[in-house]
This record gives sequence, structure tokens and C-alpha cells, in this order.
Amino acid sequence: MCVAPGSTSQPPATTGFERSGTGTHLPEFAAFRPPLGTSLVQRAGARGGVRYATVRECARALGVSTATVYRAVARGQIPHVRVSNAIRIPVPVEG
Repeated sequence: MCVAPGSTSQPPATTGFERSGTGTHLPEFAAFRPPLGTSLVQRAGARGGVRYATVRECARALGVSTATVYRAVARGQIPHVRVSNAIRIPVPVEG
């Protein structure tokens, strides 16, 4: 143990990281990464037939400003999905 007898300090914790001469080796966490996006968007994308456009893309297609699209979304006039802090608008895919 690294603690002197009678000391009130706690022994150092084991982090699982190994220190090497060139840096720190981190354990592999790739297997634990959750898929990105909401499950609704993932399921819809898997079904096909729907693509999710950004507010900017929607404004360009409609020939209006992004502020107009944001107002329409806030009023409920344009259906949308929130992915984190971003608004995505479902657009049917032809074909």
C-alpha cells in the first residue's frame, strides 16, 4: 500500500487505464456506443420513403426564410422531429 501508517489519506484508486511512455492507453469502449439520433428517426430511416431535411433545406425548397420555417414549426403548421437541439422535417422520398 502507498499510504503511510496512521495517515488519513485513502489509497489511490485503480482506474483501469494503463500509462505508457507515449501516452495513456484507454480501454476499448466502442462496443458500448449507442446509435446516434432518436429511435423514431432511426426506425423511419430503416423503413425508407422518408428523408429528414434541415430547416435551411426546407426554407430553400419553399422559397422562404429560415425564420418563417421556425415560426411555422412553432405554430404546428409544419410537422417536425427534434433530434437533440435540431429540428428535422420529414420529406417523402420519391421512387
